Amino acid sequence: VAAVLVAVVLVVWARYRIEDFQHRIGQAFAVMRPPRPWLRSVVPWQLGDWTLRILTIWFFLGAFGIDQSLRNALLVQVTLSLATLVPATPGGIGTEQAFLTVVLRGAARPSVLLAFSVGMRLTLTVVNVLVGIVAVGLTLGHVSLRRAVDDARAAQPPSDPAETGSSPKG
Repeated sequence: VAAVLVAVVLVVWARYRIEDFQHRIGQAFAVMRPPRPWLRSVVPWQLGDWTLRILTIWFFLGAFGIDQSLRNALLVQVTLSLATLVPATPGGIGTEQAFLTVVLRGAARPSVLLAFSVGMRLTLTVVNVLVGIVAVGLTLGHVSLRRAVDDARAAQPPSDPAETGSSPKG
């Protein structure tokens, strides 16, 4: 009886989880229905993003004296994406450098390819951090994390000690 009860509970739980999963997948593709707004509002931004990515890689290739070709730029982009799929290191660091030296072998000396990979990663990280700080500053009107936390706490209504399970001291 216990095994049947556990099996029924598991089936109900799994059915709920599967339905929830299907609903979330449907939400992900909801932007594509109907296709005309998706083509008008999503595709141009994605094309712009990919164009800027490839252009950035193109200029990095030139800066490090590596042959600037569409093939090399696309190989670098694919390699950067694949490196994050292999969970050997955080952010694919190390894996990315190994992939690039193998994929672009012959385009430049391995030391140049390694310098390219590390230099590009470092530059992009620094730029992204700076852009993020500016975005936070523009959004909040300041860059102070302490002030943002204090503002958020001040905006919340005071909590009742009985609700939180703690008793007031005093």
